Amino acid sequence: MVINIDNQTYNSIVNFIWSIADDCLRDVYVRSKYRDVILPMTVVRRLDESSFGYYKAMTLRPQYATDEPATPRRDKNGKLIPNKDLTDTEQISLDYPGGVDVFFKKEVLPYATDAWIDESKTQIGYEISFTKNFNKPVKLRELSEIIADIRALEAETEGLLKEVLAYEKKK
Repeated sequence: MVINIDNQTYNSIVNFIWSIADDCLRDVYVRSKYRDVILPMTVVRRLDESSFGYYKAMTLRPQYATDEPATPRRDKNGKLIPNKDLTDTEQISLDYPGGVDVFFKKEVLPYATDAWIDESKTQIGYEISFTKNFNKPVKLRELSEIIADIRALEAETEGLLKEVLAYEKKK
């Protein structure tokens, strides 16, 4: 979901939620439970909005006439008619150096020289990626350690296999 709001509105909403939480929840919850309720709001409050905000820009490409493949089709006002099959959206970080225009010139135009951005459909969205911001990856074990464990298991199970086969022979 993309919410189109400006920074001032965003900050006023966050401040409003924070004030409600601070006024209504403090001393209502047992002190040890208060952090469970307020922590998500603290995270939102403390994160810089540009670190999880993005522009959602729609890139368009023209339809081409079937009789003249190199000629893009235009409507009666002379505007290019977009090819719906070639429409795409790009998510561009709010702190991308140069913004949407520089991103478009660097990342889209080299591959689609006839593309353009529909400015009327560009939106600002916010998304907190918990994996990106809070995940602490676990260090993987070394290959030599894994091989040693497999060999130890093989040695252990080989003795069990011999016992099973010896039991079968007794029957």
